[in-house]
Amino acid sequence: MLTSVMNEKYIYWKDYYDNKHVLKEFLTPTASEFSELSRRDIFRNSEIKQQIIKYCLILKKYLINCKTNNICNNSKGCWYINYWLNDKTREIYDNLDNTIFDIYNRFIIDDGELSEKNMCTSKIHFIQNDIFNVMKNLYGLYEIYDNVKTSDVDSYFACHYAKSCVDEYNKNISNCVIRDNNNNNNFCDALDNLNSVFKDDEWISKDKCNATIPKLLSPQEAHDILQEKSQYVHQHRGYPPAEDLKSQLQETPVTFQAIKADKNIDIPTPRSAYVSIIIPLLATLVGIFLLFLYLYKFTPFGQWLSSRQGTIRISQNINNEMYDLQEHSSEDYQTNLEHIRCNVAYQSIGDI
Repeated sequence: MLTSVMNEKYIYWKDYYDNKHVLKEFLTPTASEFSELSRRDIFRNSEIKQQIIKYCLILKKYLINCKTNNICNNSKGCWYINYWLNDKTREIYDNLDNTIFDIYNRFIIDDGELSEKNMCTSKIHFIQNDIFNVMKNLYGLYEIYDNVKTSDVDSYFACHYAKSCVDEYNKNISNCVIRDNNNNNNFCDALDNLNSVFKDDEWISKDKCNATIPKLLSPQEAHDILQEKSQYVHQHRGYPPAEDLKSQLQETPVTFQAIKADKNIDIPTPRSAYVSIIIPLLATLVGIFLLFLYLYKFTPFGQWLSSRQGTIRISQNINNEMYDLQEHSSEDYQTNLEHIRCNVAYQSIGDI
């Protein structure tokens, strides 16, 4: 269940998508920009990792671009970049707290350009782990849907990602049976917004995937299915039979998440999907070829081929023997000829 989500803001799909693609332009700062920024007094502490300096540089370029071009809503842009900083900073610090975020805020205040624009001041903060994990689930769902949009030219992968979207949505919406303004209301509002987006999407709701996409469940439906599966597992002290589970998952894709301990989604890339098909096929062909090499001799074709090879070997042996005989006869002839010549010469000398 969702706990202590408080009033943390959750970005809707469209705002997340727009801000993400704005940020993409600034993810690779130049070496000269990094070197110049690293000489500032705020970064002279040797314990500050270089990635933090890089993130400050990305933060500055993102905020200036948003403000100058008026392409990011002020508050929503701050929400997005704050989540992004929390996500990236967690990758380099095991026990993250607000200390690092004090550096980000000091940087915003001390930087002349940022302080002048007065953007996101004191809005960059550490997100508590339980809240961050809920955000990561929601924004992970956004990332899958982004794959649906970018895979539009390939129906196989678009449908695959579309199904994953519905699976994840149904899993998360089960938490919204009871809404509390102090807890999960913002999260559930974001899911409601995504539901309306899905209903207008041709891959998810317009039968473009030939009815392979499960239906979007209501919070109560998803919750009831989750409870049923939990009771089944508890009563049987294990998992349902594979065939029974498979048929139920086809109807209610959210249920596999209730049983699956790992909540991560494994989505194959185009390359991995093709490799997973080609490798077993090649292995099968090699196995058939080796089996044929072993068994062909017992077939009529193998017996004919063996007799044919035997005939060829006999013919070759005869030819070799004839060749050796001819060679031997030739050598004897040459020897006799030389002997005759010597006798003739000897007799001629004797007659003289």
